[in-house]
Amino acid sequence: ALTGPPMPLAVKRYRASDLPVTLTLSDDNAMRPELKMSQFTNIYISAKLSKTGNVLSKEGDIVVKSKPIKAPYKNQKVVLKLIKTNRQF
Repeated sequence: ALTGPPMPLAVKRYRASDLPVTLTLSDDNAMRPELKMSQFTNIYISAKLSKTGNVLSKEGDIVVKSKPIKAPYKNQKVVLKLIKTNRQF
């Protein structure tokens, strides 16, 4: 959320080898049942490619973030690009 808790409202986890992926986020993916996407009027979508697979961000992780998205969120499409290179992680 643009304002609110610092942790993500909804999450899905994939491996780098799964990329590219198409996914749908909803209240069903809430990290905490009392904090759902539908409770916020402005959110952003982010993606992180972690070298270690750790949830906590570390130096060297690749992170991308969308522009703010306004509710209602249903049927809104957001494209985030994590560019894969031949560099090894």
